[in-house]
Amino acid sequence: MLKSFNAALSSLARDQPFDRFADMAELMLDAAVAIVDLNPEPVLVGRGRAASAITPWVVELALNAETVDLAALRDGEAALAGAPLPFAPPFARVVKIELTSGARRNLCLVFPLAPGLLVRRAKRFGAEGNRFLGEFALIQRYRAELRRHVKMFGHVERTAKIGVWEADPHSREQDWSDEVFRIHGLPTGLAPLIDETIASYPEPGRQRLAQAFRDLEHSGTVCDLTLPYVTPDGIERTVHIIGEMQRGGEQGDRLVGIFQDRTTQHKANERLWWMANHDSLTGLPNRALFADRFRLALQRRRRTNALVCLVLVDVDDFKRVNDTLGHAAGDELLKLVAKHLNEGTRANDTVARTGGDEFSIVLEDLRSHEDVEMVLERLRSALRVGLVWGERSMHVTLSAGVAIAPDHGLTEHDLTTAADLALYRMKATPEPALEIYRPVLGQIADERNRALARARDALLEGRIVPAYRPKVEVATGRVVGLAAGASWADGGVSPGADWAVIVEDADLAVKIGHHVTKRAVQEIGALSRALGEPFALSVNASVAELMRSDFLERVASLSYERLPGDPAITVEIAESILLDDGLGRLAARLRQAADAGVRFALGDFGQGYGSLVHASTLPLSEVRLAKRLLADIDADPANMTVVRAIIAFARALDLDLVFDGIATEADARALAELGVSFAHGPYFAPALPIDALRAYLSGENGIVDRRHPGPIEPPPGGLVCDATLS
Repeated sequence: MLKSFNAALSSLARDQPFDRFADMAELMLDAAVAIVDLNPEPVLVGRGRAASAITPWVVELALNAETVDLAALRDGEAALAGAPLPFAPPFARVVKIELTSGARRNLCLVFPLAPGLLVRRAKRFGAEGNRFLGEFALIQRYRAELRRHVKMFGHVERTAKIGVWEADPHSREQDWSDEVFRIHGLPTGLAPLIDETIASYPEPGRQRLAQAFRDLEHSGTVCDLTLPYVTPDGIERTVHIIGEMQRGGEQGDRLVGIFQDRTTQHKANERLWWMANHDSLTGLPNRALFADRFRLALQRRRRTNALVCLVLVDVDDFKRVNDTLGHAAGDELLKLVAKHLNEGTRANDTVARTGGDEFSIVLEDLRSHEDVEMVLERLRSALRVGLVWGERSMHVTLSAGVAIAPDHGLTEHDLTTAADLALYRMKATPEPALEIYRPVLGQIADERNRALARARDALLEGRIVPAYRPKVEVATGRVVGLAAGASWADGGVSPGADWAVIVEDADLAVKIGHHVTKRAVQEIGALSRALGEPFALSVNASVAELMRSDFLERVASLSYERLPGDPAITVEIAESILLDDGLGRLAARLRQAADAGVRFALGDFGQGYGSLVHASTLPLSEVRLAKRLLADIDADPANMTVVRAIIAFARALDLDLVFDGIATEADARALAELGVSFAHGPYFAPALPIDALRAYLSGENGIVDRRHPGPIEPPPGGLVCDATLS
């Protein structure tokens, strides 16, 4: 096919049709013949052998001599003598005969050898000449079309990077288009033999290509392969090869097909696959790819009986880094963690980022538990990351949970559950830690789930109610306010453990907090109206509540339910929560709520952290000092100076001072010496449900004169504990 195509084009390029026509005319007319093309200007396009001697004068004669109109001549007229010329014989005369075909005009200059031309022969020559011009015009059009198609074919080959090939299955010779040479990095010329082409492909593609050609030649199976190829210049390419057998035909059996350069598509597909299966930030495999590799590792384990380890890793305090240093620092931390984990594992292990700050590792080909311990020991060293960001630096720890197949399960689900339980256990430790799953961790998880179920049931059944700690004016013993916290009525549960579980479950903590706050507003409002004395109400806010965008707006709306003249609701915030507010979003919301009438108290004031900064920059109306400050005074009287300075600072900011946890008369005397105005604590009253509180405030518990406080026993009725969700 290619050979015939190129041969036809070459033949047309070499053909000189006007010379051959002039030779024919010389025989027919017994004269010398030259042909001049008049479009657009006269130019010699052909001549017979006899006319070669007069070539220099042909164009000039074509312009000056008169043309004979053959159509006007009759056959019976005498022979044409032609116009005389200043040439020596035998070319003493010229006859100009015009030939036309469509818009094309050619002029034949005939130089008779005899005294003249026969009219009959001249007319016949004219007819033949016109037909020749018509055929020549068709050939020219065909040639132009052929060249255009050749040019288009080459353009298509270059654009699509597809080259055409054909071969003789017997001689093994090939014909290649130019693009096939380019694909293989070879200069255009003689194509190599089939076997030489196969040998140029690297293994293992070479064997596949050789087998495909054998199948193609013997059974006619179509060859369709995509193989890697390296050019002589070392350029890596991906080549798609298609071939089929064409039997019979003029040239016998032929192998025909295409070579296509698919390097760009292959690289694009590889890039798309990489993006779909990897984390763009760290470059690690993502959850989908990790799940596939984890599944394959477990399948291989069944064949080899080796151990497989699943390690789940979590970045401790990742949110704190994001909030204090910004998200760019958080991204840098994740990249450092990925680097540490890769360095802490082997080359054949898989480290993946499977969540925001969650990483997963699968360790394969572990022959014994000793091998497991060696690999995990190496991983333990990678569980501390030092982050330097600008002028600040911090150490971030990682927690890891491990599950081993087949010890802790055989399926992906069982191993993931076991490793997650071990990780959950490690999150409670302040140091980087790695825990291997133990059955007892499953029991702890079951107990946690049962505790959450009990808490949800208690909330639905109304057994979680507010309990109130009276806020007492130290000098007079008068109750001036009430701090509401969640209390779990008697139901045969373990409240201490259950409260810890509730705090960890953000959704449940928010529901309980909202329920307790709303009920406290209703109960204290009714109590204030019944006793004719407004009581200030404060509620404790958990981390989960404050992180909700609508919490402070909800508290502000509850404030409107209180009677005119009632003090605004005070929300107590633990200072540790503010430390996680590196970007100041929570502080901004506090200021908005303060403008809406909500008061705020800062808990654990004086415990360190940023107490002085927060007290001076946030919209606070009250600070609550921990009882530990009193213990510090008892341990070292010199600490009295520090405590007095803290109290003086709070007074300078016009903040109410409340001491928490006053349990003894000695504590109360110390408060009096310090000049502290308000206090909470069991010395004055324990946390009381609403009925016991009403009796206490009415003097029905034996404390008639609240100006002289004294300890009372917790009221009967099954109150098991009181707690705040902090």
